[in-house]
Amino acid sequence: EGSKFRLNNTEFEINTATVLRNLYTNKNFTDVTIACEDGKQLRAHKFILSAASVVFEKILMDYSDSNPIIYFGDTSYEHIQYILRFVYLGEVAVDENEMKPFMETVNKFRINGLYHEEPKNVAYFDNTNHANREENCTEFIKEEEKTLFKDSKKDSLDLKPAVHSCDNCEYKTTTKEYLRIHQRSIHDGIKYPCNKCDYKATQSSSLWQHNKSVHEGIRYPCDQCDYKANRPARLNSHIRETHEGIKYSCDKCDHEATTRLRLNLHIKGVHEGVLYPCNQCEYSTVSGRSLKRHQEMVHFGLRFHCDVEKCDYSAVNRTRLRKHSSKEHSEQIKTEMEYEESA
Repeated sequence: EGSKFRLNNTEFEINTATVLRNLYTNKNFTDVTIACEDGKQLRAHKFILSAASVVFEKILMDYSDSNPIIYFGDTSYEHIQYILRFVYLGEVAVDENEMKPFMETVNKFRINGLYHEEPKNVAYFDNTNHANREENCTEFIKEEEKTLFKDSKKDSLDLKPAVHSCDNCEYKTTTKEYLRIHQRSIHDGIKYPCNKCDYKATQSSSLWQHNKSVHEGIRYPCDQCDYKANRPARLNSHIRETHEGIKYSCDKCDHEATTRLRLNLHIKGVHEGVLYPCNQCEYSTVSGRSLKRHQEMVHFGLRFHCDVEKCDYSAVNRTRLRKHSSKEHSEQIKTEMEYEESA
């Protein structure tokens, strides 16, 4: 027999997370509708729900309809929305006063990652009477549920993530995967270049997302307002910052940031005195990326030119160029696209 080669996707977890984010924001391939007590409905994917909950799996197996509607008359829209965000995105922010009823909903549907099986071995109860043994077992489970709820609430509010440090520089992160990406891109020099522009990604999934957002113009709309993001991660950040009011508190002062990145920049600039000065003017910033952007725009004259004929507009970044095109040339671009499709 010939030799076999083992192929290993080193970015499997990141790619999988990206796929789930895309499924969450893109409703085109959903195949089940969940109706709640207040009349609102949510769309989802049967295979995702089945993988996330044995309860959902059993319910969906009883439906032969390819696009069933499942009605949960005793469950709120907000709780189902929380569950879907957790299942697809791996995290969800729940108001403190909603934690207890939400955890009851979680236990009802047995959501993987939040629901914990109660211990099946209750042989240590000494009562020989069946009724007494059942009563004691019930009391024991109730106490365990209280403990579980307290622990889960404490973990979600007070637990600080572990910090992973790079062995080759001062880079630190709370995510092992980010440390691996940093090592590969910064110290190993691994890059994924775009074949349509000068962009270089540190991972293949980022290159794929770059092509989708920059060259194909794909946007991810918010289901609560008119905001549209060019990537799922930014949509998630928008929802957390704008609609869920998530705040990250500094442990050294009263400052509150809307993202972990902004909190880290605050800590570096205010408490650690980290600054990146420009070598051509008096500008300084706490972010190396901001310094690079400043030098490109101010000192190197980098501009992004509008590609519409007879338009001389140029912008200092792609975001402003897109806003210009959307405001000034949206009808012209639409007409040209319709003409190309009909040709």
